[in-house]
Amino acid sequence: MLASLSMPGPAPPTGLPDPGAPHPATAVAGGGTDGRRLPPGLEGLLYLALVTVSFRSIPTHLEASFPALAPLAARAALFTYEGARQTIRVDPILGGLSSLLVLCALAYFVVDLAAAKGLRSPSIERAKGILVASAVVALLWVPTLHQAILRRNGGDPARFAHDGGVIATEIAGRMLREGKNPYAESFRGTELERHVYGATNPIMEHYPYPPGNFVAAAVLEPPTHTLLGWYDQRLVTLAASLLLVGILVRAGPGDARSRLLALAVLVNPISLNWTIEGNNDLPFLALVVGAAILVGKGRVRSGLLVLGLAATLKQFAWLYAPYFLLVARDAGALRGAERRGRPPLFWLALPPAIVVVPFLLWNPVAFLQDTLLYHAGQVAHPYPMGGTPGRGIANWILILGLVKENTARFPFAIVHLAISLPIAALAYSRLARGPRAAGRLLLACGVTTLAVTFSSRSLQENYLGVVTSLLAAGVLLEPGHPSSSRGVPTTP
Repeated sequence: MLASLSMPGPAPPTGLPDPGAPHPATAVAGGGTDGRRLPPGLEGLLYLALVTVSFRSIPTHLEASFPALAPLAARAALFTYEGARQTIRVDPILGGLSSLLVLCALAYFVVDLAAAKGLRSPSIERAKGILVASAVVALLWVPTLHQAILRRNGGDPARFAHDGGVIATEIAGRMLREGKNPYAESFRGTELERHVYGATNPIMEHYPYPPGNFVAAAVLEPPTHTLLGWYDQRLVTLAASLLLVGILVRAGPGDARSRLLALAVLVNPISLNWTIEGNNDLPFLALVVGAAILVGKGRVRSGLLVLGLAATLKQFAWLYAPYFLLVARDAGALRGAERRGRPPLFWLALPPAIVVVPFLLWNPVAFLQDTLLYHAGQVAHPYPMGGTPGRGIANWILILGLVKENTARFPFAIVHLAISLPIAALAYSRLARGPRAAGRLLLACGVTTLAVTFSSRSLQENYLGVVTSLLAAGVLLEPGHPSSSRGVPTTP
């Protein structure tokens, strides 16, 4: 599927002009539809930079999960260097994999330069897609499956997995199947106590995510166990990567930007190690980026439904609703949808109404404590201020001694209003004045996320992965993306 990232999506299913079609005066060979193209070799350079930095996130000893690699691991002595003061051992499998990725980058340069010389053909574009697919498989799929298999073979579900994104989510899914409300239950006495953070982890008393995560686990774990004999929540992450690729193939720009966007989101070097461990950011990111592309292409209902699904997985999506509704309102006015059908807010609210609202009604206090107050530090066992570690303004609150301990309460609402509100207002104003393109939509989401997380109780490194993925997608999709046209949108 990734090999198709260079191929344009299907024509719109109506007789109306396609707003994504390039104007003859602006179309350029190989450069998309914006009258500009990447300089020869730049796409290959970006590919090399991304895969080289991201490679540092790959765990070692892959042969423990993939027995076919054992013969290579047996040659480890050949990769041992006896220095004057120390012995340096290099994992032979990682050595081979890194060499293979550099070879892919070299091939990417060759293909990119060949295209720049006018040797364009579907085969050349397909080759670039295959090289992107190779990087995603090597950097995301293989290491993620490696960790999942190690966890299964080790017999201890508390190892080789993220505490909240995998372990707590799977436990919460089993609680739900037993008729229990995960937001009202304690995780003490479960395998989560054996995690590296142990019984002192504040997540023992709180499930900090919206319910879409454990609802998915509750639904998917039994049939997956029947089919594979085991289940790991990271399978949802890998499925989300395929979903993003599918949306890019069907509705993306269909040029270098689709390929670079796939790399920037799926193997982002800032957050890749978190993704491999099992953090739940990638499914949310895939849905948000996909929703922006769909809404920008005029597929308003589909895009808002996808964003609604993202809102069942991560609270960040709740912040993006005003931006998406602004773009949807503009598209709806162009095609008269507001007069003929349900308002855009209906489609956005539908997934949360089905997935989130029942848990809010089941136990409002427990739900709000876990999903909001826990992050704000307003519960008995709050998330530690500054993170583990964090990168935001909370660090200075601790450094300056404004609180006595990192579990203390602090009026972050004031900080939020002072920093986040003006930036969000500026982003909304810019989006309202300019073309309502998918790129501008994602840029607004990215800068808002950065402002909110920086001024919050903790800015985790994986949050920066979310921010950089959204901003990179925004930059790649804004210039000349088909959705930047203000023409008549296609049907949903």
